[in-house]
Amino acid sequence: MKPIIASTLALLFLVAPLIARQPADQPTLPNWVAARLAQLSPDRPMEYFELGEEVSYELPGPLGRSTAQSLFVLAYLLDDRLGPHACLALADVTTSAEERQWLLAMAQSMGSSQADSRTRLDRSIADEDLRNRLADAIRVLRAEDGRLLREVLSTEPAAQFITHLKQSDPVLSSALAQASAAAQSANGCPRCRNRRIVSGSGARAGRSICPRCIGNPGLALSERDMLDSLRVEAQLRDAEPATWSATLVLTKDRPLRDIRADDLARTYSVDQSRTIWSAELGWHAPKSD
Repeated sequence: MKPIIASTLALLFLVAPLIARQPADQPTLPNWVAARLAQLSPDRPMEYFELGEEVSYELPGPLGRSTAQSLFVLAYLLDDRLGPHACLALADVTTSAEERQWLLAMAQSMGSSQADSRTRLDRSIADEDLRNRLADAIRVLRAEDGRLLREVLSTEPAAQFITHLKQSDPVLSSALAQASAAAQSANGCPRCRNRRIVSGSGARAGRSICPRCIGNPGLALSERDMLDSLRVEAQLRDAEPATWSATLVLTKDRPLRDIRADDLARTYSVDQSRTIWSAELGWHAPKSD
């Protein structure tokens, strides 16, 4: 039995380091960030906000973004006067266009004039006239052919708009890319030239529905594709749905987010009681006196 026990112990000694070894690819905060986090105190809320700005600038990746988001939310929870500033800062670091709009709306509801100006800036970049021309082209693509959409997308302003859209609204950008691809081969009906009717002669004199396109020279769309096309056109026109059912169609059944400041902590999984940070414990509650 003794040789068996000895061999078992030897095997355990060999395996134990492998079991205890931690994965080396876990992202960690730089030393300067950890040191600054450890110095934060709930009675100095502005320092949370200022550190969040530094971290978001110096560490643009996922770890830096999540750390900055926690700092911005904590700054607001510790001093509600920082609410509008926190929402604007969160809007700057988010990668979601929908979340950015929600945060700007929240900042505006808190009385921030900057939120309204940033919203206008977003809209000025996406020129209203260009958006309307793209929406018209989407409608023509659906009903007739893709020539107008190809023409609009070939312009320099449209190229700049698409480049901006990839960052601000990737969903709409992807939808426009799909429409552009469909437009390349959408040339309408060669028989009636998109008039939907043809003129006959002799015994078939008079006008009748075009036998080639059956009165529909545009794209042959399924119900889902039709809804997607209408959704893109509505988003380009910044249409406001008149009914809740239309809203659900435009948002693809996504739950609508209320503009409530209390949602910030829940959205970013921040616990208001955990305002102290340490390398060993992460965010935790201050020690009671």
